[in-house]
Amino acid sequence: MMTQDGQRDNGAPAVADTTQGSAEMMNEPCPAEDCDSNRANHEMMPKPGGSYEVRLFTCVECGHRWRES
Repeated sequence: MMTQDGQRDNGAPAVADTTQGSAEMMNEPCPAEDCDSNRANHEMMPKPGGSYEVRLFTCVECGHRWRES
């Protein structure tokens, strides 16, 4: 589509997702029974309607996910 100035409008510009890859690695034992890993990715997420955050963990080895509030 052409704009009034003769420039091309190709829709919305690409926006970078700043949350992707923002997890940090930490020493946290995996609670899964069949996993003995001590490494997990850690993310902080705001709790809806609350004044504190929820910590989300993902095990590096087995992919098990858990949270702490």
